[in-house]
Amino acid sequence: ILATSNNVTIATYDNVFSVGGGLVANFTGDGTQTIFTLPFSPININSTQIYINGVYQNKNTYSVTNATITFSEAPPLTSKIEVMYN
Repeated sequence: ILATSNNVTIATYDNVFSVGGGLVANFTGDGTQTIFTLPFSPININSTQIYINGVYQNKNTYSVTNATITFSEAPPLTSKIEVMYN
């Protein structure tokens, strides 16, 4: 149970969702590639967090289909891409 300092319940174990406690995949951008394949499929787009060179990417900048991440624009040349997902 997660509660405030006044002991008001905020969440219980069955409705707290965690991103980052699961899998991590790393890629390097080449400036042209927009499609990257993960080793396993995420639950859905809401179970992903993507960082390019340490900068969080909004979910409207990519899509998730099965184990495929498709960016609306190719990540820059030599950029470090980190995908955290469940």
